[in-house]
Amino acid sequence: MSDSVVQILDEEIRQLQALKQMAGNPRLIDLMRRIVQATDMNGVQRIASTPEPIADSTTPKLERKSDRSPNGLTKAVRERAALLGKAFTIPQMRQALEDSGFEFIGQDHQAATSSAVKQLARKDILKLTLRGAGPNPHWYEYVSKNAVGGATK
Repeated sequence: MSDSVVQILDEEIRQLQALKQMAGNPRLIDLMRRIVQATDMNGVQRIASTPEPIADSTTPKLERKSDRSPNGLTKAVRERAALLGKAFTIPQMRQALEDSGFEFIGQDHQAATSSAVKQLARKDILKLTLRGAGPNPHWYEYVSKNAVGGATK
């Protein structure tokens, strides 16, 4: 191999090692995720000026709320879907919840939102209107007008 190819490979290896080291820090992972999300929005950079606080072990445990969700996520998804009045994807719902100030318990907001949406779909409160494939997400819509605030199955 030529020296230039070796130099390029060495530089790539150094960059990957630096990335691996950063991946061990949850704050850096969150920051990188927000940067990628901000730059993926039609080239418009939108980064919050203050980082989201990371819950520590001194935070009191949250009281269990409705729908088997310890922080009321399922109820929040149901109410937000009713307010949207249009079809949505799970990433859009997660973003809507984050924008409204909803406090997630875990670190994977996408997975938590997905679980709540799927639970509501099983209860016929939300309906899968378009099945996604590959990089295209599923689309859901709110169908149960009488379920907001009321008891569900």
